[in-house]
Amino acid sequence: MKSIIGLIGAVIGGLAGYFITGWLARQGLYSVLVPGALIGIGSLFGRFRNATIPIILALCAVAAVYYTEWRYFPFSKDKSLSYFISNLTSLRPLTHVMAAIGGVISFWLPFQKSREK
Repeated sequence: MKSIIGLIGAVIGGLAGYFITGWLARQGLYSVLVPGALIGIGSLFGRFRNATIPIILALCAVAAVYYTEWRYFPFSKDKSLSYFISNLTSLRPLTHVMAAIGGVISFWLPFQKSREK
């Protein structure tokens, strides 16, 4: 049951991060790290018995960062998702760093909590 609560918290965190990033983008701030980090923070409401779920959460966080980047900061040449995915290497290095940090946060927070006795 606690795992389900953690997964629900992660989903809510990711959605909140997506909308917060949109709001911050309208204020002129670049914050695509937020959805990935909030997935990890939201997952703290649960408890996971092994590293499988934190690994999945980390992958979801990286995907959420890139999805958020595509939705709020698409390429001007072509705004399609397929073009965005095929040109991931053209993104700013900061975007990749934020995706990695979001993934680490979303793995490490629930993983550390699961190791606590």
